[in-house]
Amino acid sequence: KVSFACEIDSEHHRLKPVQDTCLYCYLPAKEAKWGLKFLLNTDMIPNGARDNIETEFDNSTNVNEEIARIAGSKFFDWIYSLCKSNKYEYGSIFNLIPNFVSIKRGRDKFKELISEFQNGLEERLEEEAIIPSAGCFIRVTEAILDETGLSSNGILTDEEFLQFLCRKDVALPDSSLRPDTEENKTFHSFLKNYIEKFDVEENLFDLDALTEMVRTESFQEWLKNQENNNRFLNFLLEKEYLQDFL
Repeated sequence: KVSFACEIDSEHHRLKPVQDTCLYCYLPAKEAKWGLKFLLNTDMIPNGARDNIETEFDNSTNVNEEIARIAGSKFFDWIYSLCKSNKYEYGSIFNLIPNFVSIKRGRDKFKELISEFQNGLEERLEEEAIIPSAGCFIRVTEAILDETGLSSNGILTDEEFLQFLCRKDVALPDSSLRPDTEENKTFHSFLKNYIEKFDVEENLFDLDALTEMVRTESFQEWLKNQENNNRFLNFLLEKEYLQDFL
């Protein structure tokens, strides 16, 4: 059995990280602190004092590592179910996802267990859809991370953006996840990390990608409309991109 919990800000429809968490094996294993932003309760084997979990086993199978991997897979299900519920802001949901590099630092005793949790999550992330996108869900490998802000300021429709991108195998995340805000900081870091890890760097839409888009025939045609042209120039000015284009 694996279960998760976090705090809820009902007034603003947001989820809140839990501070100073420890693992639970039905009772709190107070010394088993992984730096998670949520409560995790599993059937891991505790030590005799029940204030920690066992990390070393005499036989070849480390039961707790197996359970940690299962927990990582179930964590994928939890995040997906929270997104699918439409009850909470998406940014606050993705804010619960750990930065594994950070939480492993200084936790050598739990490093292998955290890595197994990470592996369980990443096996699901690579193959299954979890990112909200225009009424559906897409995989990390199908998601465009727009680092320029072009897709979040109303200049283009999503259809136009993807048309000018000349890609049929990708989609944009939900519009609420695109702005470069503090609320979306974790999501952007999460998406960029796995775009790089899963070797789909072409899904990063940066300034270089923007300049390539502007050179396409379809975008040039779109620019012939004076209103479109004005909006795009304003965008370049606001983002301080104009000098690069000149």
